[in-house]
This record gives sequence, structure tokens and C-alpha cells, in this order.
Amino acid sequence: KTTIFGKCIVHGVLINGLISAVCSTKLPGPGAVYISQEMKFLAPAFVDESITAEVEVLEIRKSIMKCSTTAIRTGNKEVLVKGEAKLLIPKVT
Repeated sequence: KTTIFGKCIVHGVLINGLISAVCSTKLPGPGAVYISQEMKFLAPAFVDESITAEVEVLEIRKSIMKCSTTAIRTGNKEVLVKGEAKLLIPKVT
């Protein structure tokens, strides 16, 4: 079917899943728990295109990490999603 974008788009929750995957596997890694997240969808992602998720630490206070989250179209570097997330960091033993 035709969308207002002219072709099939990827649902935003799937893009959010990419960002969540970075947080749960890389930064801060296993055991991290989402506390909150804000997202702005700036451009559509289309089926069959490559997307890169980026997470940058903004601050850490006690056991809470605040991050900048971004999803970009890999080919032309267009920002698709931008936001912030707060995560509960697991204690290091």
C-alpha cells in the first residue's frame, strides 16, 4: 500500500528496539534497566535500508546513567530518531 512517504516504512518501535539493543548489550550492558526514554521521530525509516543506532553517555549520577540516543540512516547519515534515555546501571561486583 502507499503511505504518505511513497513507500512502506518501518514502525518506530522497531527503531527503538535497535537503541535498546545497544544499551542492553554494549552501553552499559547486561543488567541495565530502562527507567525512562524520550524520542522524536524526525524522518521515516524505509524497509530494506540500513540504520545505525548510537548511544552517548551524558552523565552518571549514583546508579543512573543519562544517555543521548540517535538512529541514523547509514547511507546518507540522516537523523531519523533523536532522544534521551535514563538507565539503571547494575552494580559492579
